[in-house]
Amino acid sequence: MVQVEIDRLVNEVTWVPASAGGEANGSRPCRHVAARAATIYAERFADPDGRVRATLELVHVSGWAPHDSQQKPLRPGSAQARLADALRVRERKLEP
Repeated sequence: MVQVEIDRLVNEVTWVPASAGGEANGSRPCRHVAARAATIYAERFADPDGRVRATLELVHVSGWAPHDSQQKPLRPGSAQARLADALRVRERKLEP
């Protein structure tokens, strides 16, 4: 039972290319390595009822870079409506 659940966990976590040590190389751990890791983890950390509790930390990173095909910003002062009007708020001057 533990092996089946660990297999599911490894499969779900390792499908992300960046999960291989932070390298986006698309490699996945070998099935026998994951099986051995699951066995060792279960031996060391299983509850008395045989269940293994684990906590995962997932990090999501996103990036953006400008491209010639993207819309260019309009020149300052060319707006046809005021943001304050659209938000229905009173515009205040910024203090230096």
